[in-house]
Amino acid sequence: MATIGKKLWQKLAAACEDSREDKAAGQKLFKEFTRHGYIHLSPAEKVTLSSGAVFDFYRRLSLVRTASSPVVRRRDDRWLRDGDFQFINLQDYGSFFKVLMDIPRLRNDCLIFYPVTDCNPARPLHPRSHSQLDRHLSDPVLDSLGLTLEQQFRLLVAAAHLCGKKAGYYLSPLIDPVSAVIYRKPEFFSWNTLSGRSVDKATLLAEVHALVQNEHGRSGVYDYSRLKELAGSADLAVSDTDAEDGAVCFDFEEAGALAYFSRIFGGLQMQFALDFVYLALPHDFSDGQIQKVYSAIKEAEGCKRYTGYVLELSEKQNYPEEPTEPVVLTNREKDRFPLDEESIHTWFHQLGNLFEKNKGRRIPVTQGILLAKGESSNNSDLLRSLFLSRFSGVTLFRRPLVLQRDLTEMQNRMEDIYQRYKIVLEKGELLRVVADETFAWWIINEKGRLLIPVMSLNNAENKKPVKVKIDYSSITGRNGILSVVDYDFSSSQGSLFLSADNTLTISDLKPGSVRLFSLQ
Repeated sequence: MATIGKKLWQKLAAACEDSREDKAAGQKLFKEFTRHGYIHLSPAEKVTLSSGAVFDFYRRLSLVRTASSPVVRRRDDRWLRDGDFQFINLQDYGSFFKVLMDIPRLRNDCLIFYPVTDCNPARPLHPRSHSQLDRHLSDPVLDSLGLTLEQQFRLLVAAAHLCGKKAGYYLSPLIDPVSAVIYRKPEFFSWNTLSGRSVDKATLLAEVHALVQNEHGRSGVYDYSRLKELAGSADLAVSDTDAEDGAVCFDFEEAGALAYFSRIFGGLQMQFALDFVYLALPHDFSDGQIQKVYSAIKEAEGCKRYTGYVLELSEKQNYPEEPTEPVVLTNREKDRFPLDEESIHTWFHQLGNLFEKNKGRRIPVTQGILLAKGESSNNSDLLRSLFLSRFSGVTLFRRPLVLQRDLTEMQNRMEDIYQRYKIVLEKGELLRVVADETFAWWIINEKGRLLIPVMSLNNAENKKPVKVKIDYSSITGRNGILSVVDYDFSSSQGSLFLSADNTLTISDLKPGSVRLFSLQ
């Protein structure tokens, strides 16, 4: 079952002995997806779907679409320039199969799978292996149908491709301290002594090699938890470089470590038809280290010509010199914005910096910030963060969405409206930005067609937005009657009215709310 095509989906649907109800449900999902490009399915509705309905949906989809990558025929990876990203943490789902019905619900076109190899569930970003899939992700339904663990992940990637998604993979040089490569290739890491005694690197490595060989000779197996304990008893420890969660980082001063790491994605892509790599480098990496690792990944043999590269850096780090493919910078240090006057000024200042960075570049750099529903965030914060990400970026200032959690319930209406005005944002010009203590607005002009996003802001005294008056006469340059569509995002439809005085007056902007006005 190496090939994931329509015959396999047919076999899976037949093997489930799907009932008439399952077929009816699958047909309904298929019709909705082919009509809208996504399925509006609440979390409660999703859990009621049977495996037969899920397989019937994909069986129908496989009859009209190919499971090959949507970008397989591309000669380069410029497609990534327009991508919006959604992280998928398999540990949250528990198995490959449980993700299948989420994929057609998601609006972002690029999925980033967190590591699916063996890991400690408490450290999903820091795997213990880069080749052995996590057996806990195997699903009883797919097991019973005869699919191996590898085939189950291939099925998931094929499902993403059927839905028009590009499949990416999260890759970081940070790994779990109980990892095979640490003890099988100790020279790839920095070692020290727990007591602080001064020992040269060669002696430390010799002690580690001897410890591993002695334990393997005694037990006949490689028990890496046991080896970590023995190393500690022998006054030996691999450096964690002060990484979060005690994760260990490769020592890229060692050529073998760099060569090993740079080949990881190519090997995974060959097995699972992945489309791009999301490279998350530690925030204490120097510019030289970033350039070295990034270049090694790009130049590694075995990657497809259309392979995309997404680079995660902090705001303090610099992106590599002129790349030959798009680079998307993201920042994992924040999952929300203060959404106050200062943060708005900072946000648009960063957009200006992007413009300067992209001058003269054949392929521009874009920048996004991870959005997630954390403990300190609420729905109004998320709504405004999504709004700001979606409607503030134009042309070379583009802000891709980078979602760390499933926010489709909140995102759907906004995405429907965004698609309606996407051409204005892609070709428009940012003309004016105003941020006050309680509100912010800006104007985007595309050949006389105006978009005016408006949002309320947080402030220390919890003041409510005052009356907002926006004069756009200097832009339109005429005294004519304009059609105005007002969106408050309570639905995907707006309210139409006429304006004859070249101004907008908003007296009902509520705290935590957003509005969008389209004028032409």
